[in-house]
Amino acid sequence: MRPAANATNAYQSAITSTAWMFFRYLDENRDIVRLLSRNDPRFWLVFSNEMSDFSMTFAGSSNRSRVFTIYSSNAIIGCYRDYFERRLTMPPEEFVQYIIEIAGKANSFMVNP
Repeated sequence: MRPAANATNAYQSAITSTAWMFFRYLDENRDIVRLLSRNDPRFWLVFSNEMSDFSMTFAGSSNRSRVFTIYSSNAIIGCYRDYFERRLTMPPEEFVQYIIEIAGKANSFMVNP
């Protein structure tokens, strides 16, 4: 039972650090992100596609894994887009906590097919 708990803790730690790192990057570059997204309506779509392509390198070969990876990438970028375009108004800590919770629940989809 111990290895499963360690794997869960490692996954949760990775999700937490990644969600915050991604948020901080977009926040630190907020002006550039706004400029790009206003001048190119495809900005977030391209960003999402790039994230999906990158994530697919880790997805494995099963169709389940690949569909999950594409779904997750698009959903996460959509949330960040809405937050940074001010459609979601909440403190950063609350927003990132929701991303972390959703990612944790989504992981159970892959762990328990």
